[in-house]
Amino acid sequence: MTKYYISKDNRIVLMDENKKRLEDTLLFMPQLAGCEVLETEKTIIERNGEFVFEEDVAEELLLEARAAKYKEANEGARAYLESGEALYELEAGKNIEATDGNIGKLSAYALGFITGQLGAGDVVYWNTKEDETIALTQEQLGSALAGLGAVQAEVWNVKFPAYLARIEACTSADEVREIVVDYSLPVEVPEESETQELNMPVEDGAESEAPEELQSGESLTVEDGEAE
Repeated sequence: MTKYYISKDNRIVLMDENKKRLEDTLLFMPQLAGCEVLETEKTIIERNGEFVFEEDVAEELLLEARAAKYKEANEGARAYLESGEALYELEAGKNIEATDGNIGKLSAYALGFITGQLGAGDVVYWNTKEDETIALTQEQLGSALAGLGAVQAEVWNVKFPAYLARIEACTSADEVREIVVDYSLPVEVPEESETQELNMPVEDGAESEAPEELQSGESLTVEDGEAE
């Protein structure tokens, strides 16, 4: 679309899509006397309080869009894992949310078996995503932790780098903004991207460590004997 503008001292001081309106405005601005109304097919945007040609700041806009999308991808990964949508299926129809909190609690229970506070024949009880109470043996507890770790690893080691690769492959700010970050869906990676070469930020909290002492909570119950 054709745009009309007035330039003074190599700066765009006024811009309009209506030439007549701009010409009328010029009549009431003596400080712009002698300036001509110019026209262009280029995109003009407002940036830092000034009008500029978008193509003149395209690289800056791209870098800013990338930075914003990197942040969105990072925060989106954390939000997805803490939302309870990322699940590990322990048994058919029985899921555990792959949150840092759940991994921390289950790690504490596992530590109880390691330190001897819980015996080999003991079980712990856990409420699933479906609000069903299940009994976990030491072996099942270990499997649950491994599975939850795999769910988080898929987010941080597969999907998050894939988003970084897609963002890096973009050549314009508009392309970057069109990327929809949704960790519940598969992420396509550009064919020519080399994800392993990207400088990815370290994600604090992406992995959970077992606390030094056994934590107690309402979800812990111990019984002698094997779980049903």
